[in-house]
Amino acid sequence: MLEKFYHTNYLFTIFINTLISLLKFIRKNYHYYK
Repeated sequence: MLEKFYHTNYLFTIFINTLISLLKFIRKNYHYYK
């Protein structure tokens, strides 16, 4: 049970980090092309 929770939490953290990186990348390119 606890192992599953940690695994889900780990995937969630990766997802959030990817999302943040993606948003930063999009904002950077948006300003660049504008």
